[in-house]
Amino acid sequence: MLQELKNVNLDRVDEEQMVALVTFGEQLAKSYSDLDLVAPEWVEEKLKVLKRELAARQRDNLEKALKEVQARRETLRTAEEKRNDLDAQAAKLQERLAALTK
Repeated sequence: MLQELKNVNLDRVDEEQMVALVTFGEQLAKSYSDLDLVAPEWVEEKLKVLKRELAARQRDNLEKALKEVQARRETLRTAEEKRNDLDAQAAKLQERLAALTK
């Protein structure tokens, strides 16, 4: 596990492996601290990289899910709702155009 943490390749690990590596890295850092030793610098660096990647993947998953929900919601809209939205967009564009021509 130590070598996996030292040589982690984000392109080759899944979220489950990253969580395990973070858990191991945090425990490793705690053990150094409990023994009144200074943890190697790479431990904190790897933990930051892994946590940042996990957060990015979570954000990507949430954005994907949101887009899917929005697309599904759009298919449920009536023609009248869509026309009203287009009319509102057209009105805003006309206002902006009028402001530019003054």
